[in-house]
Amino acid sequence: MSIFARMKIFQKIVIAIFCFFMGMMILVTVVAHTKRSGSTGMDMMKIQQAYQDKVKKSDELNVR
Repeated sequence: MSIFARMKIFQKIVIAIFCFFMGMMILVTVVAHTKRSGSTGMDMMKIQQAYQDKVKKSDELNVR
């Protein structure tokens, strides 16, 4: 007999709700990072890379 079969109904419901919300958080994260920006057409990874390049260039100019 499996562990899941021996659980009470409340435990099964709690696990189902937990898995549902974890799945929703993963889905929202994936959609947010793959969605393209309206004006630039860039996705989140490209925007973050452009920001990091700008910060790095700014730091190089300020360090003497």
